[in-house]
Amino acid sequence: MSDIQFFAQGVEHFDLALKNEISAATSMAELQSLLNFNTTDAELDVRGLDRTDFNMRVGQSQLRSGKFFANMELPLTDELEFYAFGGLSYRNGNAGGFYRRPDQSRAYTGLYRAGFLPEINSDVKDKSAAFGIRGTQGEWDVDFSNTWGENSFGFNISNSVNATLLSGSPVEVNAGGFSAAENTTNIDLSRFYEDKYQGMNVAFGAEYRLENYQIFAGQDESWKTYDINGDEWNGDPSLHGAYAVSIIPYEVFSSTINFDFLIVDSVAEYNFQGAAENGLAATGGFFSPLTYNTVIEAVSIVKTGFGSSSTYVIENKL
Repeated sequence: MSDIQFFAQGVEHFDLALKNEISAATSMAELQSLLNFNTTDAELDVRGLDRTDFNMRVGQSQLRSGKFFANMELPLTDELEFYAFGGLSYRNGNAGGFYRRPDQSRAYTGLYRAGFLPEINSDVKDKSAAFGIRGTQGEWDVDFSNTWGENSFGFNISNSVNATLLSGSPVEVNAGGFSAAENTTNIDLSRFYEDKYQGMNVAFGAEYRLENYQIFAGQDESWKTYDINGDEWNGDPSLHGAYAVSIIPYEVFSSTINFDFLIVDSVAEYNFQGAAENGLAATGGFFSPLTYNTVIEAVSIVKTGFGSSSTYVIENKL
């Protein structure tokens, strides 16, 4: 009871008459009667806050973005041309997390006496560039190119706290992120033979692709927890690191047109990915008699090898 009477004298929105009545109270019941009114609005005014400061932020996050793209073509000879295209883009997002009330273990009233709403800031960067040479060499159509692209996603947390560090906690931290990059080099050649059957097209190509994925750990205060002495006692960003995958696919394709009513297609493909080899062979025929409105199709496919999605697991890590 004496503690209530003592601290009541420091409440800014209590007038002098109320403070005197609290000091003169002789029982807890009398204090309860004196303090039986809603002080929420007065307390918010003193702290420079209003009720909306405690609202959740839901729905579409704030986003600012900028993009730039360009392309070009430059003749080299009568048969060949150089081409290039690429772009840059940047996106900055801001979203709110769950409000941390002062009585929660993840809050620290020494820095945020009314609790806080952490803000999740994202930085997304996209970069791409491609260049190549295409045209004809003799009877062959040729296209040689290299394409590179990278995407990165970083997180920065602001208006927050690592409660285990108490007053020593930063209020804004780099929380890490990830990036993915891919570089592809390929060459394609094709030729049409007018004098073979009633026209035959042959095309083949080769491609080499390198993929790289990285996970970046944030600064220590974003994921570590500390004891009362400020020493680390928990936390492990064990998945951070760089992972690379090389893929060498080859493809051969040919199609034959015969007698205006028969088309025969065939395709063969091989690619090598790490210790996995994949092969595919297929052939198909389309037969359409001129006297009937009917198309007859026959397809045969043979495939061997190992298939996986674009998410790779290396040493038990994604």
